[in-house]
Amino acid sequence: MKKIKISILIVAFLCTLFPFSQLQAAEFNQNFILSDLELYDFNSMNLTDIQKFLELKNSSLASYVMIDASGLTKTAAEVIFTSAQNSKINPKFILVMLQKEQSIVEDLSPSQKQYDWAMGYAVCDSCSMDDPDIQKFRGFENQVTKATERIRWYSDHPNAFKQVGQKYNIDGTEVTPSSQATANLYSYTPHIHGNYLFWKIWQRWFKQYYPDGSLLRSYSNPTVYLIQYGEKKPFASMSSLISRFDPNKILFVDQSELEKYELGSAIRFANYSLLLNEDGAIYLLVNDEIKHIDSMETFRNLGFNMLEVVSVKNDELVDYNLGEEITIKSTYPMGALLQNNQTGAIFFVQNGVSHPLIAQEIMTINYPKYPIQPVSPEELEKYDQGDIIKFREGELLKSSQNPLVYLVSGGQKKPILTAEVFERLGFKWTEIKVVSENSLAVLPLGQALDLSFKE
Repeated sequence: MKKIKISILIVAFLCTLFPFSQLQAAEFNQNFILSDLELYDFNSMNLTDIQKFLELKNSSLASYVMIDASGLTKTAAEVIFTSAQNSKINPKFILVMLQKEQSIVEDLSPSQKQYDWAMGYAVCDSCSMDDPDIQKFRGFENQVTKATERIRWYSDHPNAFKQVGQKYNIDGTEVTPSSQATANLYSYTPHIHGNYLFWKIWQRWFKQYYPDGSLLRSYSNPTVYLIQYGEKKPFASMSSLISRFDPNKILFVDQSELEKYELGSAIRFANYSLLLNEDGAIYLLVNDEIKHIDSMETFRNLGFNMLEVVSVKNDELVDYNLGEEITIKSTYPMGALLQNNQTGAIFFVQNGVSHPLIAQEIMTINYPKYPIQPVSPEELEKYDQGDIIKFREGELLKSSQNPLVYLVSGGQKKPILTAEVFERLGFKWTEIKVVSENSLAVLPLGQALDLSFKE
């Protein structure tokens, strides 16, 4: 047995604070489909995460908008996020239910009926969607809101329908729900097959193998992959990798681990590449977005040179999101560190938005190659104020006051509770960065990493 390293050993009661997911990786268990921790993790995705997930799935919901009863325009992502926050239900749960009920997340051309009855709410096995009595529940926002509220209602009234620990005969199979989340699923869909579909989709999209943001390569193949939302996205070149991530964070795994992921679109170009398409338009690539440069005057004013431009086919750009256009008025499209020359406060400024850096260690870790430019308070006041900057994805962090190690993944800090988990996931002890408790506190707490997928 491996010796537990003192630096990560924690007292036993912490396991009750950060419980491992109970979901079994190997096969469907009709008694345990989803854990309560997973069902109630309503902060697992913010609005941007939901929108990005839909875009990565090339979902029609990524561009779907509706007008609500107040005349306000809402996106599908906004409806999902608001429902998740109001009912304190995991937005991932809502996304899976949308796919399970109407295949609407991955259907490239869904019908209006799929939108109107997106969550299958109020539509029973023997009901018709044309029944006049259920038309008040019609519409995408209605469906998402009412269905999510119903799931929360089951949790708030655990004895009203299917109950934890009670035996039921469902489709000729004995079922004893062992979590409230599982009981809720059977209360909503009283069939084995429907809940099996939910489980399959959850496994495919959200089951933790390696956390989002992990860099993986097999021992036998030099290709490096970025893990994101259940997909492995290959880096087409070393420049496309090192312009985004520290290559020291690449984890070597068996080929069988990589085969658990669907193949996503390739990451072809280095970050901040200048890309010229077949129509003569020039774009600046910033992370997952391409930003059109509106004129050659803007191009030259920003200090770009045509020798830096890479010619590409139009179809090489289709997987990128189209970002805000870069004009002559755009400021710092590639980002800059600006320091208030009166107070010493430092901000990361990009596209006219100023993001505070609350700790020097966040700046040092996130932007090691950016020079600091002193500016006046009046200069900083020209920019809109954005969110504070958090630690970047993939970092291993620990507080100077606490031995517990966290991985930054999905905008959260995810605890690694034992040395066995740390080492079997392929992490390196030398990569752990010690930071202050205050700077670590900017990251919300996520679910602990475990080894259930390796069992």
